[in-house]
Amino acid sequence: MSERWGRFTRYGSAEVEERITALVTEAAAACSAALDPATYRAVVLIGGYGRGEGGVEATPGGERPHNNLDFLLIARSGAGDPQALKRKVDEALKPLSEAHGIGLDAGVVTDGALAVSPCLVMWHDMRFGHKTLLGDADYVPSLTRFTSGDIVAYDVRNLLVNRGTLLVINDYLLQRRAPTDTDRRVMVKHAVKAIIGYGDALLFFRRAYHWSYAEKQRRMQARTDVAPDFRALYDEAVEFRFRPNYAAYLSRDPVAWMRELREALAPVHLECETLRLGGEALSWTTYPHRAMAHEAFDRVDTLRQIARKVVNVLKRETPVRGLPFDAALGALTAGMAGAMPILFPVIAYDLEDEAYRRTAQGMLSAASTGADDLRSAYLAAWGRYGDVNFGLALERLGLAMEGPAA
Repeated sequence: MSERWGRFTRYGSAEVEERITALVTEAAAACSAALDPATYRAVVLIGGYGRGEGGVEATPGGERPHNNLDFLLIARSGAGDPQALKRKVDEALKPLSEAHGIGLDAGVVTDGALAVSPCLVMWHDMRFGHKTLLGDADYVPSLTRFTSGDIVAYDVRNLLVNRGTLLVINDYLLQRRAPTDTDRRVMVKHAVKAIIGYGDALLFFRRAYHWSYAEKQRRMQARTDVAPDFRALYDEAVEFRFRPNYAAYLSRDPVAWMRELREALAPVHLECETLRLGGEALSWTTYPHRAMAHEAFDRVDTLRQIARKVVNVLKRETPVRGLPFDAALGALTAGMAGAMPILFPVIAYDLEDEAYRRTAQGMLSAASTGADDLRSAYLAAWGRYGDVNFGLALERLGLAMEGPAA
């Protein structure tokens, strides 16, 4: 274990800790050589390994990191093009990634952007769970306005949908072909991430969120207001994150398992949205109208957010025909990027409400209200409005995207 950085994994052996320490040391040196110190405030390791809770997988060759390592370059505003700096980091890390056989992902944000950003989950988690590799070690801890009480609810909702969309991708894969062994491993990873994402959201809306997965696991186990079956599901998923064991999952029928997960996660999602939207009783029938109407007056804390809503209205990219006035106004101000999370439930859980399905069909320009057509149209739109890297993810799975927004 590095005295400078502490542990990288929750349960990893001394050998794997030494291996990660050596890799991170090399990565820090490579970034230092590639970057002018005047251009950045810090380079930090974030994610599971930044928290000291990274996962390790037992292999015939010994333990190895299970996930990619996530680096973040915090650039100084006005010190050059942040994306150009990111490309330098990417180029510096690529040979190390290839040599070690471990993914090294890099992101970039400016200190100016952090100064005006709302408290997103990732900034809160970064503040408490990171390792400074280069630059000012006091900078990230100084971001004291990023507290759990200040995390914005819409960001938690968006993270739930991001993770839930992994299950939609699983369904799309099953729609297109019989899964290979590699496909099954990917599907397990997607499912585990989704379960954790839903559990994290539920803890947030129950005012019990924490940056540490070990602590979230403990808090979830102690909840008496969460169904025992979901508590067990979350506990199993977090343990997989720490010590992945695919054997218990790969024997399951993937179609039946995805159906079971949809049934288990749909009520958790509805509970989170009920709490986010004010606590009044919601059903999936009343949800789309209420959620879209809420968008008109959500995220109006800054001039930038208000301006973005005005631009969305002027662009009129969101089809709103047939929606009540308040829901149509909300959908227009949200734009398609803001409307996608509201359409997600009818796609993910294959809800039977015909009005909801027709709304999704119209807004996504789907060929029909059938499950396969809605799913394909949603994922095509997701690649455009939700996750710009989605197309690359599909390519890695050997899948091509279909749908009107592709």
